Amino acid sequence: MIGSVLGDINVAGVVTMMVPIVGAVALFTYLSIASYAEERRKEREAAYRYEFERKVVEQHGVEAFDRLIARKREEELAARRSSYESTRSGGFVLMGAGAGMLLGLRWIDNGVWQAGWIPLLVGAALLVYSMFAPKPNAPGSDAAGPRGPVA
Repeated sequence: MIGSVLGDINVAGVVTMMVPIVGAVALFTYLSIASYAEERRKEREAAYRYEFERKVVEQHGVEAFDRLIARKREEELAARRSSYESTRSGGFVLMGAGAGMLLGLRWIDNGVWQAGWIPLLVGAALLVYSMFAPKPNAPGSDAAGPRGPVA
C-alpha cells in the first residue's frame, strides 16, 4: 500500500535512515532538558544558601558570620581536593585505556594500534599536572589552586 502511493521509494532504507536521526534528536533534547534542570537546581541551592546565611547573621551576629566564612573555606578546600583527586584518577584511567589500546590493537594491520598513544600521553600529562600543581591542603594553596585563584 505505501509502496504504491510513494512510487519507487525504498521504505526500509528510509526507516533505516530515520532511526539515527530520531535518536540524535531525542539525545540532544534530553541533554538540553537535563542541563536546564541542573542549572535551575544550582540557582535554587544558591538562593537557599544565601537566605540561610542572611538569617543566621541577622539572628546571631558577627561570631556566626565568622563560622560561616570558616565553613565556606572548608567547602572550597573539599572542592579543590575533589578536583585534584579526579584529575589524578582521570590520568590513571586514560593511561590504562591507552596501554590497553596499544596492546589490544597491536595485531591489527595498518598501524591502527598507534592511536593508543593519544590517551596514554594525555593521561601522562594529567598525572604530571597533578604532581606539580599545588596540593589543596599545602601551605599557600589558598592563593592559587588547580582551578585558579580563590576569591
